[in-house]
This record gives sequence, C-alpha cells and structure tokens, in this order.
Amino acid sequence: MPKKPKTPKRKPAVDYTAIQAALMLSTFQASILLGLSEKTVCRLVVRGELIGRRVGRLVRIPRSSVDSFLKRDHRTGEENRNVKGDE
Repeated sequence: MPKKPKTPKRKPAVDYTAIQAALMLSTFQASILLGLSEKTVCRLVVRGELIGRRVGRLVRIPRSSVDSFLKRDHRTGEENRNVKGDE
C-alpha cells in the first residue's frame, strides 16, 4: 500500500485583537507579542524574567509582565524610558 504524502504543519490562526485585549496570555500568545519561540518564553518564565502563573497544567502570563519585559533594557536591567507609545 502506498504511503500518504505528509501534509505540512500549519500555524494556528492568530486573532491579534484578542491577544491585545487579553489580561492573561498563554505561552503561545506571549511568544507572538514578543517575537520569540514558545520554548524561549517558557525559559524566560523559569528564569523569572517573565511572571508565569500555573492554572492546572497550563502556564498563563500576565499582560503587564509582557509589557514590562518589552520596556526593560536587558543589558542593564533598568527600565527603558525611550519606548514609543509610553508618553
């Protein structure tokens, strides 16, 4: 019997407006906002650079944690005050 051709994996459809409005984000949603892989977001939670809360088996990340991560200067650890939209 011939093998079926493999179907390529598709990325799930992303509703960006829902992500922008959410107060608690999944690791997948946080990875989209940060432009990082899901695995890297999980590493940041483990290292304490992002706040993560367990809800059963899932990890949820507060939107405020993602916003403060984006404002932080990761070389010095200080908050970067020259971020657009923060006036």
